[in-house]
Amino acid sequence: MSTITAGNTVSTAITITGDTTGNLTLSANATGNIILTSPLQFADGSIANSTGAVNITLQQSYGGF
Repeated sequence: MSTITAGNTVSTAITITGDTTGNLTLSANATGNIILTSPLQFADGSIANSTGAVNITLQQSYGGF
């Protein structure tokens, strides 16, 4: 699983680890937020365009969240 992780120190500000599974994980430290800019286009072609907050429910896995 490829990961892009945001941290809160100089040495962990951003870390990128790649592999060939085709899966991508975005993560932040315990006090951080993951912010996706608008518009978002999903695999089914639908587009979410918002001027405010958008809540996206993700499936919990690997003990996260």
